[in-house]
Amino acid sequence: MILLINGCKPEAQKLVPQGPLTVTYTADREAIRVGDPATLTVTACFPTNGVLELPEIGREKEIVLLKRDWADIPRGDGFTQTEFRYSVT
Repeated sequence: MILLINGCKPEAQKLVPQGPLTVTYTADREAIRVGDPATLTVTACFPTNGVLELPEIGREKEIVLLKRDWADIPRGDGFTQTEFRYSVT
């Protein structure tokens, strides 16, 4: 009986970041043909107490993800900046 009562606790409230979210993107070319390799760079800046989850590239599309890489860029202003690099074709 104790397990049942303890197992039904309400979900802990998630912290919502207090501040702006900025997302920018660039591609290494203006036009991409089917089969051409391309690099997509996504840079996100968000409050340090936040969590960023990006969707999968090419959901339900025939995009081949060759490589995915990311780097955290140090900041001292209470924000986290992360740069994601996708190589696709």
